[in-house]
Amino acid sequence: MSRELKFRAWQTRDREKGFMNYDPSLGNGFDGPGTLSGADSSDILMQYTGIQDKIGKDIYEDDIVRLIDKRMPKDYREQIVTVDFENGCFMFGGFFPHGLEGQEVEVIGNIYQNPELLGQKG
Repeated sequence: MSRELKFRAWQTRDREKGFMNYDPSLGNGFDGPGTLSGADSSDILMQYTGIQDKIGKDIYEDDIVRLIDKRMPKDYREQIVTVDFENGCFMFGGFFPHGLEGQEVEVIGNIYQNPELLGQKG
């Protein structure tokens, strides 16, 4: 089974606050060791996980997602976690994506533009 390889980049060059670049040509090739085409050395690259949230939004590493597991007791039902790439695989708050079955997943932000979301519970 294969998945689409897509990238985005958090770019701060020439801007005080930075912006997220979703240019579809980003990463269509390699410009050299560790450098994707269309990316600057100061860019922070993030890869698409191959998974979409409950409304069809692509989920990338460094996203902040809300996980809702309606099978759990109310006090433990909702979690806000980051999507990380660890040891060769994507992790959702420490869980493998296949462990998300039965949970509702919603992208609510990313660690660069919405770090405040990591301190709240919904």
